Amino acid sequence: MQISDIVRRYHPDAECFDPHPAMRSFVRSSRIPLGLGFARLKTSNGFDEARASTAVLELRDKFRELTAEAGLCDLVIAYLPGRVPSMGSAMEMYSAHLGGATVVSITKMRENLSVLSTSDVIVPDLRRFDSWLAGGPNIRRQFN
Repeated sequence: MQISDIVRRYHPDAECFDPHPAMRSFVRSSRIPLGLGFARLKTSNGFDEARASTAVLELRDKFRELTAEAGLCDLVIAYLPGRVPSMGSAMEMYSAHLGGATVVSITKMRENLSVLSTSDVIVPDLRRFDSWLAGGPNIRRQFN
């Protein structure tokens, strides 16, 4: 079951947005030689945006745009099933936290400082997330 399905069970009018497919779609449609830009970064001694390729800068701008979107949400759900957190997810969680969203992490990494610092609720799995939503949680900004 998808996280969006669980959310819509309790909040049928909720608008669900996942930035990962949006980024994949951007990369596919951009026709930008990203591989070449990242290959150059890998072999360079550093990064200077004044000398960076257009491809790398456009991808970075899209990532920043999608990360900022999390700060506009009412509820942000970070699904982190592994033991190593995604840096992209951590940035989205921080943006959401700064924007006043309720941040729920689905993870066993309760001891991770990034997860702990940005989450309002941490549950270990999808079943517990479903139970949390079923309980009518207090979401700081209510769904429209």
